[in-house]
Amino acid sequence: MNDLLLYTDGSCYAKTGQGGWAWILKEQWGNHLETLDQNCAGILGTTISRMEMTAILDGILNIIEKGYKQNVSVISDSQFIVNAINKGWYDTWKQTDFIGRPNDDLWKMFAETLPLIPSIRFIHTRGHGKGMEYHIVGNQEVDKLCSYKNFENKKKEV
Repeated sequence: MNDLLLYTDGSCYAKTGQGGWAWILKEQWGNHLETLDQNCAGILGTTISRMEMTAILDGILNIIEKGYKQNVSVISDSQFIVNAINKGWYDTWKQTDFIGRPNDDLWKMFAETLPLIPSIRFIHTRGHGKGMEYHIVGNQEVDKLCSYKNFENKKKEV
């Protein structure tokens, strides 16, 4: 079976709280990547962390809903979220039901959804075209989709 790559990103203009999130799901066949699906939305009254987390959660829920069984790699330019998962912070927070954590509602959703993916890993990639690593093109694609500027006429309250 081929691996799934879930590219995710979030954006937010701090002065207005206008945000956007997006994900693109790709299937990897050797060195070839095929786009399977994507989604994006804009939200008012938010933060960059909420947008980054929402992108990941919505993408994971799509994978679960569609019944994919492949290994999943979540590729995010949010070093905080990737480190939270990979360095065990998330596991520590989970033991206290995320009490006192910003975005505790979203962390609780992580706790409910991550176990539903048989094999999932989180990979950090530098954002905004920096670096030359393998995931730069996927990150640039999702970065364009999630820009809060794309959603000026499509706002909704959270």
